[in-house]
Amino acid sequence: MDTTIDIEKEVIELLLGENSIRVKLRMKDNIVEDFHTLMADLDLLIKKYQGKTSVPKRLAYALCDISADFSFNENFYSKEEAIAIEDMGIQIMEKVCEFYQK
Repeated sequence: MDTTIDIEKEVIELLLGENSIRVKLRMKDNIVEDFHTLMADLDLLIKKYQGKTSVPKRLAYALCDISADFSFNENFYSKEEAIAIEDMGIQIMEKVCEFYQK
């Protein structure tokens, strides 16, 4: 990524796009690479917005209520898969909290 604007667009795409993490989870596609990309992007955005009092609306919207997308009924994924997915969701939410606290 060249600029933080590109990173913001990538985060929005990863969370809201047609091939987003949310969509991939429902299609049972692998999200590990997207997860790592998102976490790295969030680290960069935490640095960019540290001390700022506003965030672009679309970015803020993308970061809202992510945890619900990482919870599934017990028959959708195996227990091990569900735990791994839930752990990723928790890590993302922790990063989002860090983003808003800085």
